Amino acid sequence: MDQTEEDDDVPFSQLVAKQPDPVLPDHNFDLNTPTGSPAKLAATTNQQRRHGKMFNDPVHNTFRLDPVSIDIIDSAQFQRLRDLKQLGMTYYIFPGASHNRFEHSLGTAHLAYEAADKIWSSQRAELDMDRGDVKVVELAGLCHDLGHGPFSHVFDRTLLQSKGIHGW
Repeated sequence: MDQTEEDDDVPFSQLVAKQPDPVLPDHNFDLNTPTGSPAKLAATTNQQRRHGKMFNDPVHNTFRLDPVSIDIIDSAQFQRLRDLKQLGMTYYIFPGASHNRFEHSLGTAHLAYEAADKIWSSQRAELDMDRGDVKVVELAGLCHDLGHGPFSHVFDRTLLQSKGIHGW
């Protein structure tokens, strides 16, 4: 079977994960392993697994995400967000608008955690919240864009119209 026939059997959203990344050549993820490659996991120290990972962000400065979030970030499904533009086709008009859904999702997870943590600090008894609820909100922020297709909502509109759904 040649490469073209093999690619026809793979969903478009996963084709990106099969491509070698020129910037991060070792970021070849096994689609059958939800937390990334076994070699990468074996190389992760116990301290990193216990405390999560620090991120440097031009908007939110430095923030930490917990180990469960890192497991999701290390998955092929999350890594494909690196190749999806947050601003859709705007990038073709304004090349400086190069924000991608990967960066956006990291920042959203951080802000979701910050908001939930403030609510937990001031209203946990009233709302019957525990620390697990704060983590769930962080994970929701992290994963909120996983279903997006290429070119953001432009793709959504085109897909819906091709299925006979109008006025969305």
